[in-house]
Amino acid sequence: MDLKSILEYQKKDAELIKLEKLLDTSENKKVFTQMVAVVKDAQNQSTQLENQAKDMVVSYNSLKKSYDDNIKSANAVSSKNLENMSELDLQTVEELAQTISSNLSILEKKLLSQAEKVRAILSNFEQTKKKYNLAREKYNKHKELYDGEVEKIKPVLEQKQ
Repeated sequence: MDLKSILEYQKKDAELIKLEKLLDTSENKKVFTQMVAVVKDAQNQSTQLENQAKDMVVSYNSLKKSYDDNIKSANAVSSKNLENMSELDLQTVEELAQTISSNLSILEKKLLSQAEKVRAILSNFEQTKKKYNLAREKYNKHKELYDGEVEKIKPVLEQKQ
């Protein structure tokens, strides 16, 4: 190989590297690559929110069971004939009624707290969904622009090779 051929090869190689670097540093490529990360993050966030929602369902079912048990106890207490009871039995029924009332009050607070958590999960889910949709739109736009850049440079690359 003579020196002239080597220099021509190096010149073509430098031009190819320059064109490839131009594509690699394209702003559109940077943006659509970032959007892939945003979409993956949104998917991970959705998975976490789904797991939180499952935990909330389990917690709700536990609270519902406790509520049902307390209502069953309250119905049993309220159906008793208080007229024929001794003072000691009446005191026991009163204590049981207070316990049931206290339990129901605690359950109400827990349910209100859980409702707030559900609202937060739903809000986070909506935000994640919006973020995902915006990232997908931005990805599609910039991917299309980048593909256009590639199509413009591709013939020059093929010609230089």
